[in-house]
Amino acid sequence: GVFASLVRDLSEVTSRDAYLDSLRKDFEEAIRDLRIDCSDARIRSCIQKQVVLLEALGQSYPGVAEHTLGAICGQVGTWPHDKVQEAIKDLYKFTNSYPGIRHAGTPATALRTIDMRDLVAVSILLAGFTPYLSNAINADHVYRGL
Repeated sequence: GVFASLVRDLSEVTSRDAYLDSLRKDFEEAIRDLRIDCSDARIRSCIQKQVVLLEALGQSYPGVAEHTLGAICGQVGTWPHDKVQEAIKDLYKFTNSYPGIRHAGTPATALRTIDMRDLVAVSILLAGFTPYLSNAINADHVYRGL
C-alpha cells in the first residue's frame, strides 16, 4: 500500500546520508523493541525517534536554517494550506508536551497512559507529512507503489 511505499522511499532516501540513515535505524530499532514489550516507555521512545528523524529530514530541505520540527515547518514552504502546516505543528506540540516523549512535559496534560493505538495513529500521521519535509520523496511514486 501507500504507507509501505512511503516507508520504502524513506529508507532509500535516508540510506544516501550516513546521519539520516543512523536516525532511521534508531527509529526502526525502537519499533523492533516493541516486540519485546509494548510498554508506554517504549511507545514514547518510538514517537521520539520518529520526530528526530523528521527533524533531520526537514533540516536538509533547501533553505531551511531551523532545527526543531515546529520551526522547520515554518520554513519549508511546501504546504498547500496553513491548516495542514498547523496539523503537523500540533502533532509536534503533542510530542513536546506529553510527559516523557521529547521533554518532561506536564503530567497533568496526559489524559491517559499512551498505548499502541497512539503509536499507530501518531506514527502514520507523522509519516504522512514526510513528503512536505523532504524534496527527495517522490509522492507520485509513493502513491503508485513504484
